[in-house]
Amino acid sequence: MKHFRIGQKVKVNPRNDNENYNPFRNKVLVVVGITKNKEEHLAYDEGMAPEWLYDLKTIDGQEVGFALYDYELEGAKE
Repeated sequence: MKHFRIGQKVKVNPRNDNENYNPFRNKVLVVVGITKNKEEHLAYDEGMAPEWLYDLKTIDGQEVGFALYDYELEGAKE
């Protein structure tokens, strides 16, 4: 499984059909935080292990109001 790193540019995976992600779907996002287990973040779902959970911002600094797992993201170029 490929994980992302802080500062890396990503996008919402186009195969992800969650409508809540639509405002950010075609935007380049930046990883600003990484959670690997429930001890690091209460919202982490242990059933998702070994997926990591990522806090994100847009390129212009807007916080994304939710965190996404590895499978919900893909690498992006600016």
